[in-house]
Amino acid sequence: MNILRGAWRVKARIKKLYDSSRYCYLELYRGKQIAKYDRIIDSIRNLRFKVILDAGCGPGFYVEKLSKIADLYIGLDICRGMLDIAKDMHKHISNVEFIVGDADYPPFKDGSFDIVLAVTLLQNQPDPRLTISKLARLVKDDGILATTFLKKMFNLKDVLRIMESSTNLTPIYIDDSTEDYIVVCKVGDMESKQGDRKVDVPSISWMR
Repeated sequence: MNILRGAWRVKARIKKLYDSSRYCYLELYRGKQIAKYDRIIDSIRNLRFKVILDAGCGPGFYVEKLSKIADLYIGLDICRGMLDIAKDMHKHISNVEFIVGDADYPPFKDGSFDIVLAVTLLQNQPDPRLTISKLARLVKDDGILATTFLKKMFNLKDVLRIMESSTNLTPIYIDDSTEDYIVVCKVGDMESKQGDRKVDVPSISWMR
């Protein structure tokens, strides 16, 4: 119970911080955020998605482009003030929805999305492993989970350890050219079948 209470204290503090800075956040961090999204989308540029979840979407840095490669874009954020800005900025786009919610307790059924993005989210979460596992469950088999790890808070070993903790993730792209490590994974069983023989799919550790 004390652990849960501590986690909610962290989230309440983060929510207050982001809500209080919502009017300047977009201009201060637009360039850095777009650079991360650019690299993710470039790594999967030949794909199109039915439904995208942008977890921790904030004011919606990349909504314009994401809404063009999906039938439906859903932005999820715990900060209502950020979502108010996002809704106002993107009210002209018909296939966009914004929902107030916690990425650790997402209000969606498992397997609801073709791709889930979590950009600049994990450094604000009390337990990044929990967040990764909850978000991965929302992705359909053979879908994509893409996330970022702030280098000031995570080293590469941390990143690999966290990703390995979720057994249904297979890395297809890692990028360290921004202030974050960017990791794009395929979601599905880590072992495939070839006839009756099981074939192991290499874990993220082989990329060290």
